[in-house]
Amino acid sequence: MICKIMKDSGNKAYIKDLERLDRSLISDDITVVNDVNYSGDEDSEHTFDIYYRNDEKLKPVLIDIHGGGFISHDKKVDSVFANVMAQKGFVVFALNYRLAYPEHNVFDQIEDIDKASRWVVKNASVYEGSITDLFIAGHSSGGVNAVAETFLCIDFQMRSAYGLADRNFRYSGLILDCGLMHFYKNSVAYNGMRDMVFPKGYKNDPRYGFLVFEKNGLISRLPKTAIITNDSDELKNMSYYFDELLAKKNVSHKLFDKGSEGHMGIVFKPVTDGSNLMDDVISFLIDDINLVKYDNTYKQHVFEFTGRCFEELGKKFEPSGRHASYNNIENAFEVFYCLTVKDNVIGTVALKKIDDYTVEIKALYLDSSYRGKGLGSRLIKKVIDEAKNRGFKSIVLDSMSQYKEALRLYGKFGFRDTERYNDNVYADVFMKLEL
Repeated sequence: MICKIMKDSGNKAYIKDLERLDRSLISDDITVVNDVNYSGDEDSEHTFDIYYRNDEKLKPVLIDIHGGGFISHDKKVDSVFANVMAQKGFVVFALNYRLAYPEHNVFDQIEDIDKASRWVVKNASVYEGSITDLFIAGHSSGGVNAVAETFLCIDFQMRSAYGLADRNFRYSGLILDCGLMHFYKNSVAYNGMRDMVFPKGYKNDPRYGFLVFEKNGLISRLPKTAIITNDSDELKNMSYYFDELLAKKNVSHKLFDKGSEGHMGIVFKPVTDGSNLMDDVISFLIDDINLVKYDNTYKQHVFEFTGRCFEELGKKFEPSGRHASYNNIENAFEVFYCLTVKDNVIGTVALKKIDDYTVEIKALYLDSSYRGKGLGSRLIKKVIDEAKNRGFKSIVLDSMSQYKEALRLYGKFGFRDTERYNDNVYADVFMKLEL
């Protein structure tokens, strides 16, 4: 009786959760392919929704596992998150799996996700996905299944226990959003939950042992892991527990406990008031990108990078002429930042003082091969924070109307059209942000 009540409650929660999604964040520029079956049957619980920007460029792949306490919800609850991550440069495979109780259990779900991942590896290129950069995300209970899925890549004993074939792929990174990461804790509620979503005798089942993370030696071999929680997440202590566990096992990981709100906050609203939480998560997972203050050791790198950017824009970089400020960056700008990968400059941004109250964004450039990963947002966020910390009251910028993506990005951070404030003959758009 109690189990049926819990199941009904989960289904009702799903309906309410769909209403909480911030659909204003959805972009029509993202191609969505719905209900692609990955198991060769007609079961709707064996389907993907696939999200990607159709631009004929290979992109990293993200497999996304929804939450719902193992017993409820559907891939549609992750539709906004998946769309936003596609906007940030991923091909996202949001998947359904068989829900637990009364017929199925978590072991079945792990087998479903195994089938789904193999399908992705085989077919990702059809949707412009590159499995060289393969990531997985799990929300709430989906976090347990996401960790289990990464384990299957690295342990033949686990594959053998689940009766699964060998693999030739691994994950580059793992995202755990408000995860149910200590679900085997000893309490009446969690004992009841496990009895509901596992078969009888599960404690003696070798498959279960792999899911007791603190006793599983595979933990030390997890890929780079991002743990997301926040003060109003009712399961936040489980994320902090998992953070400590990964620290003990020397796993490369990072805890992000600011920027989202409530349990599964990034599912309901992945972007909040210009928050760059997911941008920071992506930057942490994808590569060794660093944002550093300029010094003279970067001068030649900056000149070469800026020259390439200007050439791409059909312009000429003239450090001996109208771009002479680049010869004395440390004095010509209030602050100048370089975005680097292994000391190679892939992006720049600067602030130039207009008066005691106003600064101007300058030198905002990003290598074309790194666009779509949230790095532009990271650069803008950095100089906004700098301007605030230095006591300025507003930031201005000039641009050109043809740079529509850049203008949309400025708008997301609150920049609004303003009057012309300089004599730049190339600019026809002027914007301002009040701090």
